[in-house]
Amino acid sequence: MHHFRSAALTAVVFAGFTSAASAADLPSKAPLTAQPPLVFSWTGFYVGANIGGGIASNSTDSVVLLSPNAPSAGVTNPVSAQSFKHSPAGVLGGGQIGYNWQTGNWVLGVEGDWDWTNQRETASTQNFLASTIVVAPASIGFSDEQKIKWLATARARLGWARDSWLWYVTGGAAWGEVESNYALGVTGSATFAAGPAAASFNSTRSGWTVGGGVETSLAWMGAPGNWSAKLEYLYVDLGTVTNTFTVPLTATPAAFYSFTSNSHIRDNIIRVGLYYRFATR
Repeated sequence: MHHFRSAALTAVVFAGFTSAASAADLPSKAPLTAQPPLVFSWTGFYVGANIGGGIASNSTDSVVLLSPNAPSAGVTNPVSAQSFKHSPAGVLGGGQIGYNWQTGNWVLGVEGDWDWTNQRETASTQNFLASTIVVAPASIGFSDEQKIKWLATARARLGWARDSWLWYVTGGAAWGEVESNYALGVTGSATFAAGPAAASFNSTRSGWTVGGGVETSLAWMGAPGNWSAKLEYLYVDLGTVTNTFTVPLTATPAAFYSFTSNSHIRDNIIRVGLYYRFATR
């Protein structure tokens, strides 16, 4: 029995050494290592399209004068003076082109864009031309329709990038076309009656713009790395638009009403955009 136990123990020990030797001959697996983070660059040219909306906040003053004045009839100028806010609102859309240059986390760029817009609003007022002599006072009514037909900007951009996200501020020059449509009529008095008459004006204005936004590569959504999207706000100031026209009195054609409008064009734009960038790494 003793010899049997010794032989069995020897067999077990020998089998253990044989298994260890066989395992040592097998190739070892390399340890798992983390993949290096994706290096994203904003440098390069890009083109794209945008869509959004705009609402203006235009301080407007409208004045109506009677010429020659009629102090003998108890009328003094201005016969009507109104101040109000024009807020033409609507959608806009267009395209843009630009270039970015990235150094470290900083991104410098230039961008130009052109947008069609249908922003519009009509303001109407009714006022009285009072006379101390004429018993029935004249009623002066006018409407003032304002449209912003297109907007364009040429801007610099300064941004801070982190991987596929870019936060930026922007500013530069702005241009736009403003259309103004007026109607003026005076009723209620044969002495002071006039019109109704209409006048239209188109003015291409230049000014400035500032704003900011955020842009992200769409690679994290599974899209090719060349595509990116943005959300942007721009404040646009196109200066003051001044328009004047005259309407002769019905009973006295040599006399006339002179209508003058001054409106400071300031627009607020929010839009989203889609870009295709020609250089990534």
